[in-house]
Amino acid sequence: MGIFVSTDAFIDFSEQEFNVNEKYIYYTKEGYYLGGSADSKKVYIVTQREYETAQQTGNWFLINKSENLLKEINMSIANSEFTNDAYILFKEISFTGNKQTAIWMAHTVNNAVHSAHNRGKKTINQLLKTSYSSVKNKNEHLPLVNNPSLYVDIRYGLINVLTNNPDPTGKAYFWDGLDLLTQKIALSHAKFKHYKSVTIKASYLIMAVEFWSIPENKRKVNPNAVINSAFETKGTKTFPEGIITYDDDFFVAKRYDTQDAPNVHYHLIATGFHSGTMFWTTKK
Repeated sequence: MGIFVSTDAFIDFSEQEFNVNEKYIYYTKEGYYLGGSADSKKVYIVTQREYETAQQTGNWFLINKSENLLKEINMSIANSEFTNDAYILFKEISFTGNKQTAIWMAHTVNNAVHSAHNRGKKTINQLLKTSYSSVKNKNEHLPLVNNPSLYVDIRYGLINVLTNNPDPTGKAYFWDGLDLLTQKIALSHAKFKHYKSVTIKASYLIMAVEFWSIPENKRKVNPNAVINSAFETKGTKTFPEGIITYDDDFFVAKRYDTQDAPNVHYHLIATGFHSGTMFWTTKK
């Protein structure tokens, strides 16, 4: 048995009973905020047309469907958690990022959650709240607005992950920005200290140096930063800390103190560079 509603859509009673007729919060799969309360305990992903129909008729059960509910590890996510994730990733990306950076970063932290690098955490939010993220204030929330467009991009990346889309990152687990290239001592960045070796495709490194050589890009992060020449000139270079080999194919750096260190087990390999961010995977 069914009823007709003002939209001329035919709704089955069982569907109405299953979906609560309560307004929650709604985004499109592209990350646009449509409406709803910041303290909503559930997040739904719908089209703008579906949202407008529900809003006009008051029939929220039309879109409060299980297949529209945003989940992680089979549990619904409160909007406070979703917007906190988005805020931390926004601060990590900075204003040099774009949609591709956002989707790569969201998938990267999700990969880390499901890897040996998860620090014992089971969700994206739990991991982002640790020192895995360098953001100092981890309790803020991304505003419910669609401008700047990077807000939308960040939400898009998270929604892409949480709706089980393929990972484009080559199983990346970490990322770095401008500071990777600007240490006064070439091998003093933490990534060189924590791995047996660091390998970057020459094409990725060239893109990174060119990107951060543009004053407008650097201005958004650190206008006074200076790229270390070790990342610009090819050849083999030795330092008190280690050795760098940079040829037409790869940049490979090794610190002497990590080679036989009992607590250093992994090599770090770049999987891509996008709009200011280098992404990394690991291998033993």
